[in-house]
Amino acid sequence: MSKPASATSVRFPRETRGEIPGGGTLAVLHEEEECALCVRGAGGELLLVARERAEDNEELLERLGAHPLLTRQDYGKVIAAVCYREKMLVPNRLFWRDQLPLLWSFYRDQPGNERLFSSSVREWKAQMVGALPARVEQLYRGLQPACSFLPGGFPLVKMALRMCAKDREYLFADVRGEYVDLLLVRDRNPLLFNTFHQDTDDDVFFFMMQAARSCQFDERARLVLTGNVSPRGQLRERLARYWNAPLLVTEPALNALAQDASLNTTPFVHLLNLHACES
Repeated sequence: MSKPASATSVRFPRETRGEIPGGGTLAVLHEEEECALCVRGAGGELLLVARERAEDNEELLERLGAHPLLTRQDYGKVIAAVCYREKMLVPNRLFWRDQLPLLWSFYRDQPGNERLFSSSVREWKAQMVGALPARVEQLYRGLQPACSFLPGGFPLVKMALRMCAKDREYLFADVRGEYVDLLLVRDRNPLLFNTFHQDTDDDVFFFMMQAARSCQFDERARLVLTGNVSPRGQLRERLARYWNAPLLVTEPALNALAQDASLNTTPFVHLLNLHACES
């Protein structure tokens, strides 16, 4: 079922009236049918969060072309993460920029209207690689010529880097639409990063169990969930039988400020992580 076309925006703090001052940072999380936007001031303060939804990517691009946040020209920095299913984490020892198309051809068929791009994960001596559809790049370059692009898995990786402690194992599962990103970390080093197609909670559960088994994780591993996972749903209940207290990541600060639980979703959780990314 298609998502209804809609828009949501909340301004912080609530007493703020008038225009948002220039010089701040705009972060965008762009998906096929949804876009989340966040503006922070020059001092890092959260000024506004907004969401745009549409029936498909083409309609979304049309709506964004006239969006008041994207048409402003006075930002100090603009970052956009393009969150499609296709992405991969490549160790630096295997990464050659001029060989990206060949490397990508082993991963999926490149349709020819996408540009491959990468961003460095310095802590892991690796590159996150993604594909930028031509229509999406054209839109953002036209509205924000200095925009820096990040692959869709980058916010999840940055969140993991801040959460992981030494001498512990973590399994991150980010359930998004028809796919799930799995990231397994041991002693702050990545063991596995992959994206799987899923149709049901059973698929997600199976992939998570298989990934944990392949990396020899047991019930002591920390399980961190983001995305379309219900706090009291069947998937979380099943996972709780194998892992101790699976953590469903939210952003309580958003709910406290906005008094709107609908903002506490994966796009906004990852959106706030974008502000810690280096372009």
